Amino acid sequence: ANADTTTTLGRWSADATSSRMLFVKSRNGTIGSSTIVQDDDDLGNIGFVADDGSDFAHLAASITASVDGTPGANDVPGRLVFATTADGAASRRQSSAWDGEY
Repeated sequence: ANADTTTTLGRWSADATSSRMLFVKSRNGTIGSSTIVQDDDDLGNIGFVADDGSDFAHLAASITASVDGTPGANDVPGRLVFATTADGAASRRQSSAWDGEY
């Protein structure tokens, strides 16, 4: 792959800890200040977009992490939603979700 098309996260350490990417969400509009998130707040989203011949305006698929319940100190229930767009469709639909219940 070309260097301009790859993102690499690496960690060189003599322990069991890996690299990580964090998406951080607060209800406070000031960086460094804290306001608790609420049920259904999105915490992060990864979108997959392709050139459709006219623009890059439509997501083919996405993964979204959201708050799934009432959060409290050291307790933030979450869910992951995977959404995809079917052939010929104009928008994505949920294809699967995980909410901590197996």
